[in-house]
Amino acid sequence: MLTPMDIHNKDFKRTIRGYSTNEVDEFLDRVVSDYEKLFRENDKLKEQASLNDKEISQYRKLEKNLQDTLAMAQNTADEILSTAQKNANDINATAHKNADNIIATAQKNADDLSATAQKNADDLSATAQKNADDLTATAQKNAADLRNMAQRNADELMATTTKTVEEMKSSTERECNSIREQAKLEAKRQLDEANAKLSTVMAEYERIVRDKNAFLMKFRMALEAELALTNQMLSSVPHHEVSKPQPASTSTAAPLPTISSASDSTAPPPPASQPSPLASLSSVPLPTITPKIDPIPVSKPQPKVPQPKVEHEKTVEPEDIEKTTVFVKSPRVK
Repeated sequence: MLTPMDIHNKDFKRTIRGYSTNEVDEFLDRVVSDYEKLFRENDKLKEQASLNDKEISQYRKLEKNLQDTLAMAQNTADEILSTAQKNANDINATAHKNADNIIATAQKNADDLSATAQKNADDLSATAQKNADDLTATAQKNAADLRNMAQRNADELMATTTKTVEEMKSSTERECNSIREQAKLEAKRQLDEANAKLSTVMAEYERIVRDKNAFLMKFRMALEAELALTNQMLSSVPHHEVSKPQPASTSTAAPLPTISSASDSTAPPPPASQPSPLASLSSVPLPTITPKIDPIPVSKPQPKVPQPKVEHEKTVEPEDIEKTTVFVKSPRVK
């Protein structure tokens, strides 16, 4: 058989018109490579086949041993089965004999036990009846005693409860009366405080009204003096034509007299030596109405006290008085 080395070392003779050396060498290299692979695979397959043959021979030996063992086991099983059948037949016969003996003995014992049980049952029934009668009598006696005791306890509890209720009722009435008295005293105290504050507020309100009336009186007198001085100044001026009187615009409700003036435009100015009555009003103290009513603390329902309605008068400042202008229509000069 050729080897890869034989193919590799093979030399061919050269001729004039032979194949290409390079192509032949390349092809031989490929053949050598493939043949080497196949050669190695063949060696491996041979080794594997040898191993498989060894394993098969071992399996065949094992199979033969198993067949021998199975045959021996079958023979042993047959012998054991025949022996067991024989023993079973013997045991069955012995068991039947023993069962008959046991049944006879049991029947005899059952008859004896039945007679003894019947006698014991009769004795127990008589004893139970006697005990039941005794227990019934005792229970009836105990029930009567318990009923009497429960009645006594109920009577005592009812008396105690009635007494407790009466005591609680009287105590509650005393507490209610005390709370009612305290509430009346507190209501009276708060009502007195409210009346005192109301009196203070009413007195303050009356004082403010008096101050307002005095101030208005002074203001009216000053306006009347100012108007009188103005009429006196205008009356001293000669006039040729009487113009229609115009009402003066003032900040008060006092009526103003009709004022007429002459047509002379060269009227002398008012004398500077006479002081204006309006200037004297700047020294008049003006009342400032700032009533302050403290809130009445109410902790419990109190009777409603009518509160006075305090009318807040507008404070008149001296600047407002000085700004009050008396408008007089000047006569036209013809």
